[in-house]
Amino acid sequence: MALVCHPSVEAATTDDARNYAAWYDGGLALGMLACSPVDEYASLRASFFDQALLEHTHEYGVRQVVLLSSGLDTRAFRLPWPTGTAVYEVDSGEALAYKAGLLEALPPTCARRVCVPAEPAAEWLARLTAAGFAPELPAVFLADGLAGYLVEAGVVRLLDCVHALCHSPASRLLIDLPTAGAASPAYAWFASIDDSEATFACDDPYHFLSEHGWTVDVSANGGPFLCCTRC
Repeated sequence: MALVCHPSVEAATTDDARNYAAWYDGGLALGMLACSPVDEYASLRASFFDQALLEHTHEYGVRQVVLLSSGLDTRAFRLPWPTGTAVYEVDSGEALAYKAGLLEALPPTCARRVCVPAEPAAEWLARLTAAGFAPELPAVFLADGLAGYLVEAGVVRLLDCVHALCHSPASRLLIDLPTAGAASPAYAWFASIDDSEATFACDDPYHFLSEHGWTVDVSANGGPFLCCTRC
């Protein structure tokens, strides 16, 4: 699932692919593309999640990273992962194939990049474990911009699925949950995406997550970017 507008690019060389990776979520993380409150939300979100992923892998020794509905996310190609890190990208086969065409000339910066063709809203747990993911080992799951595309039942199912795979107390979920109302930058961001509607929003992300088995460890200025641990 593509979460931001992107140019039509054919990555014919390594330099082309690297430039694209830097332009996409690398540019967002650095604030290079922020020119409005809506863009600023996307930039802040990318930066928060980048820092959280690197903190958990470099400082806490996590070596499994799962990008849910990864779309055109280029973190596997641009972040400085520690030795031995495996990055699993879960998305539709079509989305993964499209990104492969863009970035085929660029080697990943992680030890292993594993594509898992499955929709995160559907049955993807078995495919992830079949691809080598070990639930008993620490992992970080990232749902970057995903919740706003789902109805509430879909968000609950997502939380339950990740919960079922977090056997280690060191595993974490990174997620952003849009709060309701036009004043919410997260809600405005989802509503601004072409041909899409913001379908999920909650008044209290902390309470919502607690009801479904998660405790918030860290948030960005009180939310909406959240790092959660299984209750």
